[in-house]
Amino acid sequence: MSNSTTIFENSWSVYQLLIAENYMHHTELRSLLNSSFKNFSTKADALRILDLGCGDGEPICSLLKPYNISAYIGLDLAQPALNIAAERFAFIGNGLHLHNANMESFEQYLDKTVNIIYSSFAIHHLQDEAKYALWTKIYNNLEKEGRFIIIDVARENRASRSQYLYDYINNCINTWNKLSKEGLDLINDHISNFDFPATKTFIKESLEEIGFTLIKHEHPDQFHHFWEWTK
Repeated sequence: MSNSTTIFENSWSVYQLLIAENYMHHTELRSLLNSSFKNFSTKADALRILDLGCGDGEPICSLLKPYNISAYIGLDLAQPALNIAAERFAFIGNGLHLHNANMESFEQYLDKTVNIIYSSFAIHHLQDEAKYALWTKIYNNLEKEGRFIIIDVARENRASRSQYLYDYINNCINTWNKLSKEGLDLINDHISNFDFPATKTFIKESLEEIGFTLIKHEHPDQFHHFWEWTK
């Protein structure tokens, strides 16, 4: 087994525990996502979905089964996660397209606009300038009245990145009680090296400047957020 695969499997097992214990409020965020799909599906004959940083396909996969899906295009850098996603999304058939690729390169995998673009806990890995560039490309590849749905972490407006990291990691230590020390160390290392959450104001002002209109913003705590935007 390759080192990269071992790292993925260790990380994946920790992430499954976070979901099971609802430490990142996946239950509440999943409910919001499900409501968005129900509301939008009445406006579209078929869903054409782009998922940026799709991982293993959860939580979106099981929510899509009631709908007519003409295309699901998922991008992720972890091939082992995509292998799991391929099994979970098999019900989509020929409309399923999974790519081991950087989410910023999504345009090359589209042959036309899509009506839903979704990303869960992925965009915060980009610096703010790269976030803005990605959001601009998303706007240009989303059909009129389509939906851009983001589930992600964000900073309070007056919090620096270092303050955010301190607060988030302390929250993990104090409340994520079923994680082992190794699991906490893995999360601490990942957050410290790869998390660059934008402030709530930067997200709102940037997306509105690009042309998006906010439909919904919910946050079950100070860290984890759900945004639904339309073009």
